[in-house]
Amino acid sequence: MKFTLIICIILAESFFGEVGGQIPECTESDLHYTYTECDADKSRWRVYVPKSNTKCYVGSPKPPVQGPPCDKSCDAGRYLDVAGDQDCIDCPAGTYSVGNGVRYDQWDSLPKEFTVVSNGLRLSLKSLSKAQCEASVDTWVAQGPYLEGVPSDCNKDLSITTELITDGSLTIRYRNTLDMLGIVQVKSLCQSTAKSVLGDFEGITPLKKSKSSGFDITEIDMKPGKNKITFSLLGLNSAAPGNKFIIQSIEIKGMGFSTECTPCKPGFYSSIGSSHCTRCGANTYAPLSRSVSCKDCKEDEFSPPGAKECKPRPPCTESDYYASIAPCVNGTTYETYQWLDNKYCNDKHADSVILPKSGGSKECPSCNPGESLADDGTCEYCAEGQASDGSQPCESCPIGTEARKSKTFIHFDVMPSGLYPGCIKLADGGSFCDKQSTWVPKGDYIQVSDDIRALDFAVLNINNSHFANRTLDGRVYGKLVIRFNLTCDPADPCIFYLMQEDSVELRVVGSWNATTTTVYMHNFTSPDVKLISIAFRKSSKAANYLSSNTLSISELRLINTVSGGATECTPCVLGSSAAGEGCHSCAVGEIVVTNNVTNKKVCKKCPANYIAQDSFTCIPCGPGLVNNEDHTMCVSDCQFAYDGMKFDLSSLSGAQTFAGANMFTADGTTFHHNFNFVLCSGATKGLSKPPHVTCINNATIDSYYRGKEDTVSSLVCRETILPAESVLSIQPTSLGDWLANVTVNNQIDRKLLKEGGTNIHDDELSIHFKYVTYLPTDNCPQGISTVVTLICDTREVDNGSMALPPKCYGGTCDGCTYQIRWRTKLACPKCDDSHYERIVGQCEGGQQTVRYMPDKYCPMTEEIRNRQSVEKCTLLTLPIKIAVASTTLVVLLLFLCAVCCWKRSRKLEYKYMRLVEGAQGKPGELPAAQTCAWSDDDEEDVNVGFKTKGDQLFGKLTSKKDKNEGFEKIKLVGGRLPEI
Repeated sequence: MKFTLIICIILAESFFGEVGGQIPECTESDLHYTYTECDADKSRWRVYVPKSNTKCYVGSPKPPVQGPPCDKSCDAGRYLDVAGDQDCIDCPAGTYSVGNGVRYDQWDSLPKEFTVVSNGLRLSLKSLSKAQCEASVDTWVAQGPYLEGVPSDCNKDLSITTELITDGSLTIRYRNTLDMLGIVQVKSLCQSTAKSVLGDFEGITPLKKSKSSGFDITEIDMKPGKNKITFSLLGLNSAAPGNKFIIQSIEIKGMGFSTECTPCKPGFYSSIGSSHCTRCGANTYAPLSRSVSCKDCKEDEFSPPGAKECKPRPPCTESDYYASIAPCVNGTTYETYQWLDNKYCNDKHADSVILPKSGGSKECPSCNPGESLADDGTCEYCAEGQASDGSQPCESCPIGTEARKSKTFIHFDVMPSGLYPGCIKLADGGSFCDKQSTWVPKGDYIQVSDDIRALDFAVLNINNSHFANRTLDGRVYGKLVIRFNLTCDPADPCIFYLMQEDSVELRVVGSWNATTTTVYMHNFTSPDVKLISIAFRKSSKAANYLSSNTLSISELRLINTVSGGATECTPCVLGSSAAGEGCHSCAVGEIVVTNNVTNKKVCKKCPANYIAQDSFTCIPCGPGLVNNEDHTMCVSDCQFAYDGMKFDLSSLSGAQTFAGANMFTADGTTFHHNFNFVLCSGATKGLSKPPHVTCINNATIDSYYRGKEDTVSSLVCRETILPAESVLSIQPTSLGDWLANVTVNNQIDRKLLKEGGTNIHDDELSIHFKYVTYLPTDNCPQGISTVVTLICDTREVDNGSMALPPKCYGGTCDGCTYQIRWRTKLACPKCDDSHYERIVGQCEGGQQTVRYMPDKYCPMTEEIRNRQSVEKCTLLTLPIKIAVASTTLVVLLLFLCAVCCWKRSRKLEYKYMRLVEGAQGKPGELPAAQTCAWSDDDEEDVNVGFKTKGDQLFGKLTSKKDKNEGFEKIKLVGGRLPEI
């Protein structure tokens, strides 16, 4: 069917050309042989048709010829002769062939078969539009010898689509030296695939971290049919210029035979039947493509490797040679001079400097601090327990101090014995060269020499088996101080990396790409640091061989090492009493004090809730914390008291994990943060190190090759989770290395919670655990801190619920202080019977039920809910009894008052009647004796009335007080009344 269609097309073209006369007839140079697509029988035909983009008609078409089977292939260095006998033959000199595939290893520009598209995945999570992402910094940059991947805020995928005829493979030669994840995905376009948050996860292969020099090779099997190959990068710090990824070659096999060989580009050559092109060496060149050999440059010219032309050699300068100093003998030495190994200057030029003559006695240079001059005239480190500033002999340290070792370099008359110069040749697969000439000593500083070519790195290493086991201040095991001057032309970018290597990997801790003069300090929070490496790339442009960019270093200090020498005697620090650690004056947790009586130095234990900061100082623990048994750290024992309440958080001891809410990148990719933390230990006796939690990074390291994952261990840490076919955990970060304090109802922390949108009422009880890191960053000069707030909530079940502040992204509102809210009944104070109210039931049948109700801070436990008792009771309850007794007393008092009032009234009435009867006689005379009830024996004087003072109670109640505090008295006197 296809054969018939081809014939019809050829006839139609011929007819159109004859009739219309507008399209010319094809010549032999316009035509070429090619094959039709494979049919169901895996066969095809050879046809003679116009070349691509050629408009002509075939006047005398040649008949199609049966072609070879679709699965036919040629070996590397050979191609299928389509125009001849359709058999495999050797590639001519100046060309090469992979065989049944294609290889991309020349990166002057990005090959047209590749496409770069933004994937929208932005771990920096900046709010950038799609247009801004498309216009952002290129992720993939062609550098000539290799393709360089540079993650940006908007990472971009590198893709190529290819069709395989047979089972094939993808081979990648790459180098991943930095802290990032490279992913290659081979996805068949003929099959449906499952989805994940990273998209289709079919065929995802992580590109492992490089651990040695040279390129790593990863080979992936591929199936016949159309396949899409995608390279993606996940940088942990997209803003860092050090996050790069290098691809030297990409080779795809299974595409069938090649119908032609690929020509070598200028600067490369090949012989007959080659599978690759060879780069021209230094001082040679190949000016044209398809070169079969390289030509030598003239004597006054030079060229870097892979050059297509030679350049005139410039005059030699003082930077083109270096000096070496012989060992000191009797306090003197001499210098020898030699040209750089990769000398490209013209020492015969009229303006060239002359290489100084070797010899000539001179005074020995000064030793570096921590060293002293040995008998053989060389500098050697001070012995254990001794220190020196480099100018004086080593001396023993006094009691209470120690000789803390370091590696210090401030004198560079010669290359110091503790520094190891070299280079990394990226164009040669990252191979390492051990060359003294890559760095030139200049007396007060050391400088990168002109021996380094563009794209290569000058390397300066400091070996370090590990740091001392005791820390500098309880958190930092070691410190690096470097004073440097970096000169970078903005038009000719350079890069300076500061890296550390541990048992896991080599990682970047600092990088600079602009002119800078500064003193940089870096703290190491792990003792497991084996190597400090300085790497400087003079230029990122392969053609800029004579770049003026340079790096000079005037000071290097690696502090608290196990080897090296002490520069001074320092006070013994916490934990330094172990054997071999250099300080044995006092036990751990003790300090040196002076006895007032003997005036001698003695050891004294720090008081309770204090820890030893160094050999001479005890510092108090923060609120809510206690010292451990040896007074070396402050911890929480899960128990404390506040305002008469006692708390026991032992049930919350140990590691806790909280997963934040799902968040999304601009393209819909989901991710979330895991927060791991530990509140308290539950015990302090015998505790030498608080329990820690761990956050991992399994994305940059292929665990299959590495055998272990990158981890961060601290009291609080955070990791970013990217759900996929297998969960990816990245960006482990410590949010708290030390517990600073534990407070209750801290108004500052409660205010932060409310500002973050956490709903907390004024009457709720809150406990705040504050963690700190103390290590400053650019954004957080005071370091990062985390506050875990426990809120007493008796309504919560089990361990309660955790949440992040709803108004703050990722748990922090300012990027420096993180907040975690935990509502739980386990944060409520311990309750006893006094915290439960007795609720007495109704009296029925002489009995009543008593139950208990907790106050607002005490939970209603099952035990309290089921606790009840039965007590005897009567119908007259105590209130009723009191009411009856009170009523009876009041009635009795009223009755007595009434009786008293009646009695008084009767007495007054009686006396009044006596007076009336007596008034009925003659005027002026008393009544007759018979009219009076008195007898002769009666008293002569009769007082009528009642006392008000001294009367009894009832008298007071029935009498009325006047101003004279008594009633008026009427005195009756016997005898006659006076006449009027």
